[in-house]
Amino acid sequence: VDCLESWIRSLEPGVVVDPDPPVAGDAFTVASRVKYLLDGGALTREELEAVGNGDGTVNNDALESLAAGWMWGNGGGRVPTAAFFEKRRQFLELTLQQNPASRRFFYQLRNAAASGVADSLNESFIRTAERIVDEDSDFRTIASTNEWEVTTLVLLALTMTDHPTILRRSGVGDKNFLGNNISEMVRSPHFNREADAEDWRTVTLITDSREAPAGTAEDQLDLEACGAAYESEAFGELVRDGRPRIYDWTVMHPGDDLANEDGENGPQDVYTRCVPEHAQQLRAIREGDYLKLRAPRVGFFTTPSFFATWETNADNQFRVTVNQAMIIGTGRIFSPGDATGVNTDLSAVDPVLFPATSECFGCHKNLDRMRTAFTGVFDGVHSRYTEPPEPVPAPDFAFQGQSVSVTTLQEWAVALASHPEFARAWVLKLCQWANSIACDPGHEEVLRLAEEFEASGYQLNELFLRFFSSRLVSDTSFQAGTRTPGAQVSIARRGHYCHAMRTRLLRVNEARDNVSGQTSNSADLCALNGVETLSSSIPNDQFTRGTVEFNQPKLFGALTAVAFEGLCTRSANALVESRGRAVFDANEPSETLDLLTSHMLGFPAGSARFETERSVLQDLFDAQAREPTCADADQLAASLDGEGSCGLGLSNEDALRNVWSIVCQSPTLTGLGL
Repeated sequence: VDCLESWIRSLEPGVVVDPDPPVAGDAFTVASRVKYLLDGGALTREELEAVGNGDGTVNNDALESLAAGWMWGNGGGRVPTAAFFEKRRQFLELTLQQNPASRRFFYQLRNAAASGVADSLNESFIRTAERIVDEDSDFRTIASTNEWEVTTLVLLALTMTDHPTILRRSGVGDKNFLGNNISEMVRSPHFNREADAEDWRTVTLITDSREAPAGTAEDQLDLEACGAAYESEAFGELVRDGRPRIYDWTVMHPGDDLANEDGENGPQDVYTRCVPEHAQQLRAIREGDYLKLRAPRVGFFTTPSFFATWETNADNQFRVTVNQAMIIGTGRIFSPGDATGVNTDLSAVDPVLFPATSECFGCHKNLDRMRTAFTGVFDGVHSRYTEPPEPVPAPDFAFQGQSVSVTTLQEWAVALASHPEFARAWVLKLCQWANSIACDPGHEEVLRLAEEFEASGYQLNELFLRFFSSRLVSDTSFQAGTRTPGAQVSIARRGHYCHAMRTRLLRVNEARDNVSGQTSNSADLCALNGVETLSSSIPNDQFTRGTVEFNQPKLFGALTAVAFEGLCTRSANALVESRGRAVFDANEPSETLDLLTSHMLGFPAGSARFETERSVLQDLFDAQAREPTCADADQLAASLDGEGSCGLGLSNEDALRNVWSIVCQSPTLTGLGL
């Protein structure tokens, strides 16, 4: 019996010891990293004193208070500071995938780069998301909103892509036709590339006039009279009575009867005659107005930029579009093991390509049912509105535990927005962006933050605040190879580094009361003349096709080191000069060394770290500027250690330029997590 009892007890689980136990991080390290990520600036002495516990570890409640100030300033409210606005935009650009590799938008618009439209198109939905965040609205509406931030050129692109590509009689698209090529369109004197790319406003994109409030005024182009109207004296600013209005563009569609015809009232004729009035109508659409289209434009995944980022084709038929939308909205991809119940038959799944006995069927049984929400309204080559020659199978939404019967793309968008994985997906995106590691979906802090994000009504502002004061940021570990998020050390990728350098150089100018430096481009290190190629060689955060996690280079390579060295060396002449209006005045070496230590390296004045690093920079400067010239390397080494009496005999300007180059490449600036 004793042997049996002993054997049974040997099967009982013992105390599980965490092989990588997290510990509270050092206050200076944690707070410096959080400020670097949110604001870009250096930690101040007051901030350091406020954020630490008695034992030197970080106080998370105090960190939350500081993070709020770094994001929104100390004036109350949640208006983002200029520095945080830029960092938040970097995050949204990375996560919403609205930045195609080519600026041409070739299949949709033939050549958007030459016309200057690309920037407006790429920025449109980022601005839409920013409005949702600033209003503390439900962030899930990024997947379903039809209230977009637009310019006249964005509206032009939306109207042009609201009909199929116009073909010649031979069946080939006419590259010079106004309705196909936005570059040709904006060459018209009736559009102004500069002004029409900057007149931002919020416009609701509808497919049915009944989506607008009753009594909303409605305007249409008069295809017969629009040319004559332009020639008349009455053509001018559209008369407004204060009510919102709908601009019904759908009347402009050439339709099947005109798709291959020239001559009077053919597509080319109609476009040529109506461009002046169309330009006027688009420019007259104001804040709160409506644009009526045939194609439903809802959410981040129906923008021209998203279609251009993830170009589909006749074989792919929007499968890539659906998969990337799932990655953004849910942080998940299609899986053969997904047993979520479906709501439609198999008519959308090609039995030849994906037979029910194949491994591919496991994913395509869900994916292909979803894509018909797109193929019913957009063509699979040009991503323009289309009326399919034959009815497409009914769409469906069945994905990773959520099954919703849908009939339209708008309903599909709402189903994506309400997916139960949305909250956790966005916690994980923020966690990787900040910590340079794919975080554990089951981590207790990830689950807690997802619950709080949901409880807040999906306010992204609240998620940012709670995340950057959470243990996902403040905990560290002393284990080699640890996966503790807050313990990661990584290269500072281009977006983080260039923003931090710009912010810190601007604050150097503010500290010196250098008004000209605050308003010039001299603080924009990565955009200085002659260094753009070098700065662009610094790796950046990237999204990739079919992958949930970001691509984040973490290690210094030879080319990266060369890029930082070249950038810092070549920028020295522009930043360090012997004149008062320079960013760093070489006539004031003591002031310059103070600023390099506190504002650039980030060691608060008056702290022990400041005194140590300031002394190192002083020795470095003295060894270069001191005379007489050292006779050999040993003498120079002694001078660098603060023990010699010789130097290199350089001018203050050249010596400080060399010091700047070293500071600019320091790990506290080129690294994250140190």
